[in-house]
Amino acid sequence: MRRSRSKVVSDLVFDPYKKEREKYPSKCYPLPFVAKNILTNVTVHGSSFRFQFYYKKQKMIQRYCSIAHIESQPIFQREAERAAQQYEVIIDKIDRGDMTSEMLATLMPDSKFAKDYKGSGFSLGTTFIDVANKYMKQLEYRVKRAEISASTLQVAKKLVEAPVLRLPQKDCPAPKYRRTAFNDLLIHKINTNDVKDFVDYLYHDIQRKNGEVGYSKSYVGNFLDYIKQVLKHAVNSHLIKENPADQVRLSQKSRMGRVEDSALFSPKEREQIIRSANIINKSYLAEMFRFQIFMGLRQSEVLALAWEDISLQDRKLVVKRAFTAGKYGDTKTELSKRTLGITKQAYDALLAVKEQTFDREAEAIEVNRADAGGEVVEHLRLVFMNAAAKKGQVTDEPRAWNETSLRKAWNRVKKESGIDKPFSHTRHTFASMLLTKGLDAMGVAQLLGHTNDQMVKRRYGTVT
Repeated sequence: MRRSRSKVVSDLVFDPYKKEREKYPSKCYPLPFVAKNILTNVTVHGSSFRFQFYYKKQKMIQRYCSIAHIESQPIFQREAERAAQQYEVIIDKIDRGDMTSEMLATLMPDSKFAKDYKGSGFSLGTTFIDVANKYMKQLEYRVKRAEISASTLQVAKKLVEAPVLRLPQKDCPAPKYRRTAFNDLLIHKINTNDVKDFVDYLYHDIQRKNGEVGYSKSYVGNFLDYIKQVLKHAVNSHLIKENPADQVRLSQKSRMGRVEDSALFSPKEREQIIRSANIINKSYLAEMFRFQIFMGLRQSEVLALAWEDISLQDRKLVVKRAFTAGKYGDTKTELSKRTLGITKQAYDALLAVKEQTFDREAEAIEVNRADAGGEVVEHLRLVFMNAAAKKGQVTDEPRAWNETSLRKAWNRVKKESGIDKPFSHTRHTFASMLLTKGLDAMGVAQLLGHTNDQMVKRRYGTVT
């Protein structure tokens, strides 16, 4: 039920000669203009009408329009009454819950609120992609301040450029998307059903190039999260009142499944991998593989591991950074920063690569650190480096790995060994070996850098 508003009125006074009257009090000036029976929340400030009201639980005192042009009492009375009528229109929409920031900026174009709103770069024709581009700029700033990882920005960029958002979808059951791309939807007209229809299409109906129908839950979840974040940005920019995607959920299916024993590296496969890597002159990759089998770091963590993080004498190392999407930065979570004892097999792998990288001069590497608010320079000697001769390179000068170079090198090892398993499954193998030896799930989770033991219980089996 709408609450009733009492209409308190009073006389409204406007003195066009107020400054002159104060400066030269001895002179004679026309009397101030007085408007009778005007709502008290309509006031005069200087040479303009101002409205006072509450919007989104905030007290607003905003300029409505100029009255500097008024030269007579009747005109002032008429303009004051018109202003009061407009004020009532605004308050009525606020009371009904119909007011949006876009509407308020339109009704009060001379207000500071409207200028701030327009200064955000949006207009009445703002589309989803317009807001998405602003959101991407915000993510870039957050990466620079080390608030989020570069990989988060990289995923968002891929979604922005996804054809399913950029182009109309001719096979979509919802007619709207057969005519209009999601990116081109007007931001203030997107509702919950629009988002739900689009997500359902991606999940159940879209025809993929490989002949399958529907994307995986995790992939659709990425799109939904992205849409939610863009619409949240629209809310924060006062474009819309609430996020229409907040109530949209994917149907519940099991999350990442259990890692089967067949996906792990058996002892014979480990020997075959190391032998094959040495055959094709990739001993440096063989040692990184051996290290990972018995330490279980994330791939991003082992690529950023430096000799400065390791004490060979104490046989301990500290995981304190990661390499993702071409940038060095903080680990995935705060708990991922951990001190680990070095196992015998991993220690042997470190000794094997020590001759290659230990005595190298430390390089100045920019690392995104959240506690520093951005990039800091750390002088590091990376442990595991790519020693393959680069095309046109005379010497085998080691250089830092990246995701692409590691993938290409690992593909060659897979081809030589005949074992088609991802490098990341070294971590799964490590976890399963620990469980087999009797370490509890929480202990394994701590070594892996997980927040709790739920992932370990859900994913890992045993291996002998």
